[in-house]
Amino acid sequence: MSPTLPIVQQAIALPLPKAKTWRTFVCSRFSGTMPPEVTEAPTVLEIIPGAVAWEDGEMSIIKGHFEYSMDLSTARVGVFAGEINSREHTFHFKSKSDKDPWSFEGRFSDNGQVMILRLGWEDGFKSEEFCLIQEDTFASLLPEDEFDEK
Repeated sequence: MSPTLPIVQQAIALPLPKAKTWRTFVCSRFSGTMPPEVTEAPTVLEIIPGAVAWEDGEMSIIKGHFEYSMDLSTARVGVFAGEINSREHTFHFKSKSDKDPWSFEGRFSDNGQVMILRLGWEDGFKSEEFCLIQEDTFASLLPEDEFDEK
């Protein structure tokens, strides 16, 4: 993979590992930075699906939690529930928190390793599209010397 491509494009372009499907990654931790119009300072968002009730039909139920923080010491946590469309790899989750009444809508990349999403609010405002990368995928794409001590 070319190190000159942005890490999100690298993650989307990865082939699926043998004997895995996009669903393999759905219950993983996904992390990324929220778009600037959503927060005043750079904010990390993590979505951690906890359980998916895969149905025989097209729609399946998903529940989990999300965390976001401008610095690692003050993370806020919320719970979500929603649906995944198995055929189209799309999703819609809604926060169960009164403090953060967001909705999350978007799609998984074909390989399941990237969430491409928008945040929505009750007043109808939606953020620009942004991406979260599955944590093991992200770690595998970092340069080997990224964490070397200097």
